[in-house]
Amino acid sequence: MLSNMSIKNKIIGIFVIVFVVGFVINFLVFRAQYQQEIIAGKVEKAQELTGMLEKVRNGMGEMFTGGYYDREEIMRDPDKLFRTVPVVRSMIIGEEMAREADFSFNTPSFFPRNPDHTPTPFEAEMLRKIEEQRLPVLWEINAASNTLHYMRSIKLDQNCMGCHGIITESLTGTEIDPLGYKMEGWRPGDIHGAFEFILPLDGVNAAVRRQAFSSAFIISIIILTGIGALVFVMKKVFDNPIRRMVDGLNRLATNDLTVQVAEGHADEVGIMARALNKSVSNLRGLIKQVVDSTTQVGNAAEQISAASEQLATGAEEQQYQLAEVSTATEEMSAMILESSKSTGVTQKSANSADASAQEGREAVIQALRGMAEITRLVKEAGYKIAALESRSEEIGEVIQVIDDIA
Repeated sequence: MLSNMSIKNKIIGIFVIVFVVGFVINFLVFRAQYQQEIIAGKVEKAQELTGMLEKVRNGMGEMFTGGYYDREEIMRDPDKLFRTVPVVRSMIIGEEMAREADFSFNTPSFFPRNPDHTPTPFEAEMLRKIEEQRLPVLWEINAASNTLHYMRSIKLDQNCMGCHGIITESLTGTEIDPLGYKMEGWRPGDIHGAFEFILPLDGVNAAVRRQAFSSAFIISIIILTGIGALVFVMKKVFDNPIRRMVDGLNRLATNDLTVQVAEGHADEVGIMARALNKSVSNLRGLIKQVVDSTTQVGNAAEQISAASEQLATGAEEQQYQLAEVSTATEEMSAMILESSKSTGVTQKSANSADASAQEGREAVIQALRGMAEITRLVKEAGYKIAALESRSEEIGEVIQVIDDIA
């Protein structure tokens, strides 16, 4: 499938994939970071609220032990006494602050006097970490309930010993505190539960989704605009010049040597266009050389044909001359034979024999001249054949170059 796609579409496809992958990664990273920022803000808010509750608890303890309240009067009114207990007063204020900040409030403890404050398994695990590691604060997310839990440990001080200490510190002089609970025998510094603010994360997740999709919409518009600009630039700067070169090559493949491609800019595409134009120009020159060489070969062939005809004519003439020489020789031999038989040959016969011999010599001389002319013609034919072979080699080289170009 990819092999059938154009280069432009391949490049655009790569950019689209990069854009989409980058968008997805950025979307996920942004969503996670935005959620972390919101949670960090909620944690900071819970930290602020629990800090205020700790100050309320400490302040109420100092007021109770510092004589700001009439202890005997308070001891006679259990409800008023309950409301002046430092941790109880902090719990009342904590519930009010939690409602205003969209939290829920709790004070879980391993040994609660009110069973409603018995910790859940998740809260119990957090309390164990606080007690074992002596942590002042701890926050975690309960994935099962999708809630954020922030705890600040409640560390007992001397003001707490009148209700939670030993009998010698009891406000009533017995092991029963003023509220009717048995004193636990705890000591200052012991951790007794924690102030806890709980935040459901459904609203946080909804806000994160709204912000994420809003950002995704804006980023999508930017990406689509970028892809459109990329397509326009690719078509203008890359696709059109490539198409012109492809058209030129197709025309060249149909033996059209008048191809001339617009060279455009000095980039790689322009370099390719100039190289194509130069190749076509060189090819036209090579073909012109082939035509010229072919014409020269034709002329040489005509000259060789004419020389061959002259050679054939000379050979026929020599044949006739040799025949005359042969006849004259035979006549001379007959006359010599006749002279040898008759010693009484007259002067006339001798003169006749001498004339015949003279004619024979002239015929031989003429035959030698004819042979020399034949030799000259043969050498001339050899030169022309050598020239023809040279031209044939040049033609072969030109044809090889054309094959290499093809």
